[in-house]
Amino acid sequence: MGSRGAAGAGGFARFGGSGSMAQGKDKAKKKDRAKKGDEGSATILVVEDDLTLLETLEYNLRGEGYRVITADSGQQALKLVQEQDLDAVLTDMKMPGMDGMALLEQISAFNEDLPVVMMTAFGTVEKAVEAMRKGAFDYVLKPFKNEELKLTVGKAVEHHRLIRQNRYL
Repeated sequence: MGSRGAAGAGGFARFGGSGSMAQGKDKAKKKDRAKKGDEGSATILVVEDDLTLLETLEYNLRGEGYRVITADSGQQALKLVQEQDLDAVLTDMKMPGMDGMALLEQISAFNEDLPVVMMTAFGTVEKAVEAMRKGAFDYVLKPFKNEELKLTVGKAVEHHRLIRQNRYL
């Protein structure tokens, strides 16, 4: 799949495509992407502590043409959000350590425009409402159909692209 990235606190991160952490936040690149409306190589961060599901999600999203970065913990994901130029985040709600809700809050504080899609097998209406109030772009229940997830991620990426274009204008 991808090459191994730097890991912290026992976690791991994988980087899809030929990018590296050294690329970080290249503002000229961001501006160029906003100007062109380039969706062809959108970068998705997938956060999931179940490694089998993490690899499946990575495979499926790569099949849709996305560059996929993965993390198996909220702490590792937060570090990647701060270092990478992302178009969307797909995160599990229930994880050891920093859970998805805490990660959502941290991401929103760092970059309120970055769409975060929450996934959970333990969904309740109250949790969905709480996630949306805290800034989640959408909320999907496990098990989900691949097409449903691809559609939701596609909408999140398009939303982020439009925000970038509007900021550029």
